[in-house]
Amino acid sequence: MLDTHSSLTAHLEKVFSTVFTPGLGHCSKSKAKLTPKPKQVRKISTKIDRLVSTQVLTSVGHSEWDAPIVAVQKETGSLRLCADYSTGLNEALEQQQHPLSSPDYIFTKLNGGRYFSQLYLAEAYLHLEVDDDTK
Repeated sequence: MLDTHSSLTAHLEKVFSTVFTPGLGHCSKSKAKLTPKPKQVRKISTKIDRLVSTQVLTSVGHSEWDAPIVAVQKETGSLRLCADYSTGLNEALEQQQHPLSSPDYIFTKLNGGRYFSQLYLAEAYLHLEVDDDTK
């Protein structure tokens, strides 16, 4: 069986030598064409410009902590920019756990309450300023 396996492997490596070469290969049958939609590019640029003008983002040129983004269209038509921080930043951050109370506990505490408020939390994460040393 070993001889058969070895001879089959040798035969396949000889017949399909271009497949079994070391290094990075590529598909030569077709090329992918990536075409960003101009309207979406404008929307993303507008969103980033707004975040820079409101000092949520700061232009730094190149950064070792940069991350790829994906723009997701919300039901309202506006964009949400999502960054993939698994490319490096996540590993450098110290995890801090802040357990949340259960809904049952919260509702029990609210029992008998007379005043309630409603908060509009759109972009609430932008309300917390980041320390200069960790920007």
